[in-house]
Amino acid sequence: MYQQLKFLNSDVIASEKGKFAVIDLGSNSLRLVIFDNIEKYPHQFISERYRAKLAEGKAPSDDFVLSEEKVDNLIKTLKWFDWVCKEQQVTTAVVVATSAIREAKNSKDIVERIEDELNIIINVIDGQTEAKLSAIGALNSIKDADGLVLDLGGGSLEIYCTKTKNQLSLPLGILSLRAITNDDPEKAVELLKEKLSEYDWIKNSEGLDIIANGGGMRSIAMLNMKKTGYTVQVPQGYEIEKSHLTRFLDELFNVDSIAPYFTGYDDKFKTAIPYRAALLKALFGINDGFNKLKFSNFGLREGVLFSQIETTDYNLAEKYAKDIALEKGFGLEYALSSYSFVSEVFKNIEHELLYLTSLLKDISWRIHKQYRADSLFDEILHLDFVGINHDLRAKLAVACYFTQERELGQRHYSIIKKILSKEDILVCKLVGQAYKLTELINPARDGDFSDSSLFMRNGVVDLKTTDKIKDIINLGVQKRLTELNSILNELNEKEA
Repeated sequence: MYQQLKFLNSDVIASEKGKFAVIDLGSNSLRLVIFDNIEKYPHQFISERYRAKLAEGKAPSDDFVLSEEKVDNLIKTLKWFDWVCKEQQVTTAVVVATSAIREAKNSKDIVERIEDELNIIINVIDGQTEAKLSAIGALNSIKDADGLVLDLGGGSLEIYCTKTKNQLSLPLGILSLRAITNDDPEKAVELLKEKLSEYDWIKNSEGLDIIANGGGMRSIAMLNMKKTGYTVQVPQGYEIEKSHLTRFLDELFNVDSIAPYFTGYDDKFKTAIPYRAALLKALFGINDGFNKLKFSNFGLREGVLFSQIETTDYNLAEKYAKDIALEKGFGLEYALSSYSFVSEVFKNIEHELLYLTSLLKDISWRIHKQYRADSLFDEILHLDFVGINHDLRAKLAVACYFTQERELGQRHYSIIKKILSKEDILVCKLVGQAYKLTELINPARDGDFSDSSLFMRNGVVDLKTTDKIKDIINLGVQKRLTELNSILNELNEKEA
């Protein structure tokens, strides 16, 4: 079950199927994540954590030793994780140990003891490997990501540049920064500025984004959403413009000033937030060329998974949508045939909007018709998948809503008003109406559109059918074509 890390050992056979577990022995927390059936989308099936604080009190030196108490807790936690993996019949498990273990003087003894007592392979990875694996995870979750990928842990900081492929690891994690600065986040800003300014590929980067992963960084996204009244509470794909960031980061240094937005977070979390803000403030302080701050749900653990299955370049949004179309919709053949039918005419509409709508539009068909549109809208806004930004997520929710021939209400507008323009909503309505037309033409939901085809002449959409169904569907078709062309005309007028 336990494997060496393929990223460092090319002889390891790539994993292809079954449940996949990643055990991350971090400086602050020990984590187990089990991904369910890696042949499909890597759904996170189980996630367990023990806050071990291995690097607590550690400062950059050659004298760091993990105490016997911490080692005992580490072994107990691994026994627990190992039991969960076996109960879950995990096919492949990879254990990675990061800065606290790799920098401990007794690291070798700890690894040997674990392997002897538990028969578990420990992959102690260096900082460069950690940076690259974290980037692999983040880059699979954000399409066309271009910038610096950050992973700020308890004991170390990893940065990877998508443009230059440079990477670094510094012993400046949150626990380390607190120890070095004597719990002074402002001093941490200056220390980080000094250290990061030594790297030209950071200091002189232009036109790039900052891509933050890890639970702590995602909590900054959640705090910003709450403070600004942003309505789609999903960190994945959330973006903060540089112009809106400076003041917000300053506020994060005074936890009491934003206490109302900390509902549900414990004191340890509040203590860490200023140091996460310190890193962001330092980066934007030494380089004015960065564009946005973007947030990713994927990081080191997902990077381990993707490197172990030798997959770093597939469309995760598509895989997720296909999974859910099979599980909750009318199947792939109908969805994909609907897409082919509609896309022949609407070639100027965003491909992903058309394509993913075809896969997601029927996932609530088992819901009572009265509530189906709202169910679709709410579910798509909050689906746990990556590879799309909030703009596309909102467009998909609205387009699928319109497939149910319902008009948006005040509640819907209040949710999407900060994300979509009126023109965006019209495009979504056009897409929804087009897919509603496909239901009339293919009532069997089997994807057979051989008796009909859409075409456009002089800017007007029309339908060509065989004599076999022409008279049968005439009344319904005319109504829907009229509505479709009315939306199209409104869009054309706006563009003109």
